[in-house]
Amino acid sequence: MRIVIAEDEPKSREGLINIIHRFTDYEIVGVADDGIEGLELVLKMKPDLVISDIKMPGLDGLGMLEKIKEKQMDVQAVLLTGYSEFEYARKALRLQVVEYILKPLEIDQFLSVLKKVEGKIEKQNARRLTPNQLLRSYVYGNKSERERMLPALEESLGINDRVESTVILIRPQSIARETYEEIQKYLRGLLDALCMENYYIFIRYGEDGGVYLLLVDTERNRNLKMILSTRVLPPLQEISSCVCSMVKMKGIRDINQIIDKLGDLVKYSFSIPEGKIIDWETAQTITYEKIEYPSALENEMIQCIRAGKKEKFFDMGKEFADHVIESNASPESIRDYTIRLVLGLIRVLGEI
Repeated sequence: MRIVIAEDEPKSREGLINIIHRFTDYEIVGVADDGIEGLELVLKMKPDLVISDIKMPGLDGLGMLEKIKEKQMDVQAVLLTGYSEFEYARKALRLQVVEYILKPLEIDQFLSVLKKVEGKIEKQNARRLTPNQLLRSYVYGNKSERERMLPALEESLGINDRVESTVILIRPQSIARETYEEIQKYLRGLLDALCMENYYIFIRYGEDGGVYLLLVDTERNRNLKMILSTRVLPPLQEISSCVCSMVKMKGIRDINQIIDKLGDLVKYSFSIPEGKIIDWETAQTITYEKIEYPSALENEMIQCIRAGKKEKFFDMGKEFADHVIESNASPESIRDYTIRLVLGLIRVLGEI
């Protein structure tokens, strides 16, 4: 939060600066000792908040706020006042001042007022964003940013802790940005054609990301998985081979944890037919066979490398693929055994 301070009393001015620097991470972008200079700073620096004494020489705090309002500037304000100016300060309410603070300052009360202002600013900023932009900001924000954005996000999306929604991850084989963006564009067209409402799409780039679809209030839609499997996912496979997972949730607060769960579920798609959507219910029905690592086969392949027996080496590679990669072993076992084989072969090649 960017702040301009206008205070004619040096000790009060320094006190405000010290409290803000010591107890907050807000930025003081200007300090003035009267209302005229304060007005100039506000017009120049365009802060989020102006903290002003209510009475100052030249132009007092209320006069400065009236001129700021005439300029139609969207700036929050907090006024400092003494007990004798209580009635005078009430005029501030008509100028949409968040609150006024009595002198001498109490630190806890002052910090509480600043937090209140920050919350109001966050809410106003959120209203300027589209629901999709707000959702994306929430997902990418840190913990404290998410806490501040949560009320505005819930209001914007029409979600609370009692509303069940569904989050879907579509992860294409290609990680090119163009592929992700083409899938997003095509997905939006498909959902509009199916007259689906209350959906939001965002992208996380990279191997562990994908195109995410949030469908709000899906508790009564028992056919959702079938619709996605038969009407939505197949056309997207024409753009790039995709795997897809889905998770239901209540509210929106824990969407980052849901995103992690979607990534975990994608691993199980290795064990189901291509083009199917994996959810927790499906994942729990998958059983894996236990296979041993084919050490003897690895040793034979190493001997083929040393002896230069290329054709036999490739035959054994196919045998390994049949035994491990095409087996019904767990994805972790298939991955670990394949990496173990490749590293063993690379080591031998390095020795040669």
